[in-house]
Amino acid sequence: MSLSTLATVLTLSEINDFKTRLASQGAPQGELIEVLAVDRALRPGAVVDRTVLQAKPVPLAVAKMGLVRAIDAPSILGRRSPVALQKGDLLLAAMFEGSAATSLKDFIRELS
Repeated sequence: MSLSTLATVLTLSEINDFKTRLASQGAPQGELIEVLAVDRALRPGAVVDRTVLQAKPVPLAVAKMGLVRAIDAPSILGRRSPVALQKGDLLLAAMFEGSAATSLKDFIRELS
């Protein structure tokens, strides 16, 4: 075996060892932020309240894609889901923009 072949084999071996170690440790997550997801399926028009929400940790880079942070839950309580959602679906802030007045009025009417 030539010296160059031996060097290539060692390098490939080192790369494979690194990949094995990385796979066993899992991918690095970075900072995690809690965002909101639904805890059960919702039909379009269903009122969003605390009983249908759950917090899920996601990487900061994912949370920055417009998801509703758990600390912002009060801003969507009483609003209606504009679309059908399945259990575990993450909530996008854009889903609730511009619908506060109508949704709050409907929510108060339901309580009466």
